[in-house]
Amino acid sequence: MRVIIFMLSIIASIGVHAQKEAIFTASLEKDSIGAEELITVTFTIENVSPNGFQAPDFSAFEKVLGPNISTEFSMINGNFSQKATYTYRLIPKDRGVFKIPAASLTIEDDILQTEALKVTVLDIPETKPKKEPAEKKKVKGKIYRT
Repeated sequence: MRVIIFMLSIIASIGVHAQKEAIFTASLEKDSIGAEELITVTFTIENVSPNGFQAPDFSAFEKVLGPNISTEFSMINGNFSQKATYTYRLIPKDRGVFKIPAASLTIEDDILQTEALKVTVLDIPETKPKKEPAEKKKVKGKIYRT
């Protein structure tokens, strides 16, 4: 009996879930970086399956890491929600102002797109002189066994 009630609640929550609006966004860790700095680009998909996700062309950047994918599912008081996050770490190939094109998400017959993102890559700022590493200190102690 409990199994039947559980299954009915899942089916009911799917109906509620289908009525939620899909949210698809893109964001940058920061919009201005140095020439050899890494930048983090994050795409977030809410209330729909992320299966139709298509990353943009990162041709002005070298992909160092990604996609790292994280997913969240929750059901609170019968309200079902889900969220998927795709994260990329990129390093620019050159200096200047670059545009990361829109990512797309296909949901049945619809295609959602994020906004394109603008990144300014500046010359590397002068580096500060490196500090000498602190001297390591050895600490002597006794080990007590109980």
